[in-house]
Order: sequence, then structure tokens, then C-alpha cells
Amino acid sequence: MSSLKKRSFSAFIWDFFGRISLQLVGFIISVILSRILSPSEFGLIALVLVFTPIAQTFIDAGFGAALIQRQTVSKDIYDSVFYLNIFIGFSLTTLLFICAKPIAEFYKISELEEIAKLFSLVFVISSFNVIQKIRYTRSLNFKIQSKISLTVSIVSGSIGVGMALNGYGVKALVFQKITSSSLDVAFYWIISKWRPRRRFSIGDIKTVWSYSSMDFIDRIITSIYSKLDIIIIGKVLSPVTLGLYSRALSLDVMVNNLTSSS
Repeated sequence: MSSLKKRSFSAFIWDFFGRISLQLVGFIISVILSRILSPSEFGLIALVLVFTPIAQTFIDAGFGAALIQRQTVSKDIYDSVFYLNIFIGFSLTTLLFICAKPIAEFYKISELEEIAKLFSLVFVISSFNVIQKIRYTRSLNFKIQSKISLTVSIVSGSIGVGMALNGYGVKALVFQKITSSSLDVAFYWIISKWRPRRRFSIGDIKTVWSYSSMDFIDRIITSIYSKLDIIIIGKVLSPVTLGLYSRALSLDVMVNNLTSSS
């Protein structure tokens, strides 16, 4: 077996079993939280989580796929994409923070404003380790990625359960997500040796934009389309109904991740 085949097979095994472990931990934590929190609280967080895949698509902007498929990637391109990711993440955090009140008024749920403002921090935090993940994926190093994801899931899930037991309600779910993003970034910065230089160039962005733009358009349409049900149910029906629906939908997503993502 060639070196590339061995590395690819190892990457597949680590990613596959990493996803199984991650989904198992996530499922256990979800069941525990479901016993502590009410369906309406899960419904509230579902209304905010609807922005996550859309925001992540903007943060990545298709550069992940573009950089992974390139035969060689210069240090200059990594630096420029890194700072662009930070700018987009900060912009999305600011946008959601400003739009928190209109969103709450749209759904006629006043407490949604505070939840959305807190949750907005996730976007700027998660933009800090996009390049590290891309570099590990390019090198087929899914072992480190799987270990980080599993550790983060266990720690952030435990914090979420602890906060839920102490009466924090839906905020336990928000802080679980903030903790997850923060730990994810921290681990990648500790383990990865890559560091950005103080350099940014639009020219570097243009070299990968022709490829990344097509991936971005495809992913943004898919992300919005896949969340239309949450948006409509949240507007037409009650948070309780949305909470029950989102819990059931998460099981479907879990099965899909296990069977196709690796």
C-alpha cells in the first residue's frame, strides 16, 4: 500500500471513529439536558442556532475547500485568509448583536434578544482557528482533530449540564456553545505550530477566490434552505413545538453524519 493510501486510510479511520465518539458523547449530553431543560428552552436556542451554519459558511467563504484542493499554498495566502476570516467573524458578531432586538420582535419573544447577543460571540471566536483546521486537513491529520473535538465536546457538555442543573435554563445551552468554540480555538492554537504574520493582501485572496466563490455560493444556498423549516416553525408555532422538532431533527442529522461525512 502506497504512503498516500496508508495516510488516507488512517485519516478515514480516525475521522470515522472520531465522529462516532463525538456523536455518542453529544447524544448522551443531549439526553441529559433534555431531562433537565424544557422543550421551550430548546426551541429558543434552535432559533439562534439557525444562524450558525449560515455564519460559518460566511466565515469560511469557501476558502477551506479552495486551500485544501490546491497542490501548494504559500504562507502569504494563509496569512491573508486568516485575517479575512477574523474580519468576517467580527462583522457577523456585530451584525447579530445589532439585529438581536429585531429578531426578538419578529418572533415576539423578548428573551430571545439577550440570548442572541450572547450567542453572537461564537462567530468571532470560531473564526480564529479556521486556518489551523485547514492545515491539519491538508496533511490528512484527522487524529488530532478528532481528539480535540471529543475533548471539547466532553468538557463543554459537562459545563452545559452543570449550568442547567443550577437553574441557568437556556443560557446553559448558550454558554455550552461559547465554551465549545473557545476551547476548540485554544486547543488548536496550543497544538498547532502555525502562526499568522502581520501581512494581508487582496491579491492573495483573489488567487483562490475563483474556486472558493463557487463553493461559497453552493454552501450558502444549502445552509439557508436547510434552515427554512426552523425559521417557519419558530414563527408560526410555539417554542415548545420547535424544541420538540429540533430534538427529533438532531437524531436525523446524527445518523446522516455517521453514514456519509467521513
